[in-house]
Amino acid sequence: MVTNEVGSDQEHVECQLRGADLTEDESFRMIRIKGLAPGWAEENEIESGVSTIFAQGSCIDDGSLFINTDEELIIVNGGEDSSKGDENGSVRNLENVVKKVLVLRIVAKDSTTTATEAELADDLFGAAGDVVNLQSQFKACSYDQLQFNALASNTEVGTDGIYTVSLPNTTVVGQDDTSILAAAVNEAKAQLGDNLENIADHVMVCLPPGTKGGWIAYAYVNHWLSAYNDEWCRDPSGQMHEVGKLQFVISCSPRGKH
Repeated sequence: MVTNEVGSDQEHVECQLRGADLTEDESFRMIRIKGLAPGWAEENEIESGVSTIFAQGSCIDDGSLFINTDEELIIVNGGEDSSKGDENGSVRNLENVVKKVLVLRIVAKDSTTTATEAELADDLFGAAGDVVNLQSQFKACSYDQLQFNALASNTEVGTDGIYTVSLPNTTVVGQDDTSILAAAVNEAKAQLGDNLENIADHVMVCLPPGTKGGWIAYAYVNHWLSAYNDEWCRDPSGQMHEVGKLQFVISCSPRGKH
């Protein structure tokens, strides 16, 4: 997975762990891959959300996968896709595509997503009359052919598409954003009773303030997940930039850079 943060040129390769690489309490975890030469992904024709890497002899430590370059990497392009998949057809040939969106806000031990559920519902779907939001702008840009609607089919979430995840034992301030993201996704799965990619087409996680670094937002290309640093979840440009990356794989510049 290649991530690209709004407001920077940062770009790197991450991998979604599966099977025996996950602990018993996990259903989701992304880790950064270290030890790869520059340009490795392009040279090996890695396709985000599709390619599977088997790295025998490598190890996972401190949230990263350290590649042992003395061992051969096995790359499989195809097979099980880590993205949700497109049940509505190709979005490059838009024809009344409707996507279900789940938005998570977080209440942690020492920090809480600033916006309320009602505010996020308005900022993303215009629930209280906001006329410039994720839903309205994608509809306008696609001549009503592409719609991002609030998830309304899960009884725990309700009809507004917003769900608050409680992490009473998780400390946010000074922590890496990816660890908080993984905790939120895993806890939401436990609370909602299914993997999130089975519940919605896109999941937007509004992380509480206080994580390390000055990051704004990022997404995993050709995947169902994007993350936002607190109030950036409310910004239409950030919403469209990241969700658009999930949906289209931006082609106006190399490897999704803006």
